Amino acid sequence: MNLLSQLLDIYYTKENCYENLLPKKEAEKYFKRMLYTGHIIPRVLKEKVVGYIEVWMVDGDQFNRIKDGYSFHASEEPMGGKIAYVAALYSSGGDTVRWLVKEAKARFDYVGFAFNEHKYNKRLRVFLKERNL
Repeated sequence: MNLLSQLLDIYYTKENCYENLLPKKEAEKYFKRMLYTGHIIPRVLKEKVVGYIEVWMVDGDQFNRIKDGYSFHASEEPMGGKIAYVAALYSSGGDTVRWLVKEAKARFDYVGFAFNEHKYNKRLRVFLKERNL
C-alpha cells in the first residue's frame, strides 16, 4: 500500500478526532495537497505509516476562530500565518508522537505552536517560541 493509501486508511478507520470526514475524492485531493506542501508529516517505519501530524500555519484571525470553536478548515482557506496549529495527530505508539512534534517544529518557522490537549478535551494549549517574543 502506498503512502497516500495508508494515510487515507488511517483517516477513515483509525483516526477518531474528526467530527466530519471528507468524501473519498475530496480526502484524497486534500491529503495529496497537504503531503505535497509538507503540512502532513508522516512517520514511516519498514514501509508502514506508524503516525502522522497535520499542521496548519494560521494567522491570528484564523487561530482565534479555531480557539472560539468557529468553523475553519485548511482546505477552505490559505495557510500563511506564523502559528503552527496541530490539526491532527495519529500514532500507533512508541516514540512516534515525540518524533512527529520534533519534526514539525523543525520544519516550520512559527511564533506559537498550538494543539488541543486531548481529542475529548477541547482545551487549547499554546507554546510560544522564545526567540520570537
